[in-house]
Amino acid sequence: MEELLEQTTTPQYIHAINLLEIFYYIAKRTDVLNARKHIALLLQLGIQERADLDAAFWEDAATLKADHVVALGDCCGLALARRLGAEFITADRGDMKTATAANVCKITLIR
Repeated sequence: MEELLEQTTTPQYIHAINLLEIFYYIAKRTDVLNARKHIALLLQLGIQERADLDAAFWEDAATLKADHVVALGDCCGLALARRLGAEFITADRGDMKTATAANVCKITLIR
């Protein structure tokens, strides 16, 4: 992730729902303090939190969920990428097959 951030001067964003998922994943496997540290590190790297949840946003996310086998959190990330005309970067290879095939936005798979 750090390499990707170092390679670009383009602003990087993450939806609050995706932060929630990261926090949950780390807290469940370790503890809340470690989860807080990881979230703080992401934000220190310059990734900016977005909390878009207006009607146009949630409708786009819900439509993505209805049309593709993608986790709801990823639908929020995809909807944010579409809204910003940005690239969606994920390590979630399995869930992205239909979204990638449908060309919902530019998707880069890492790891």
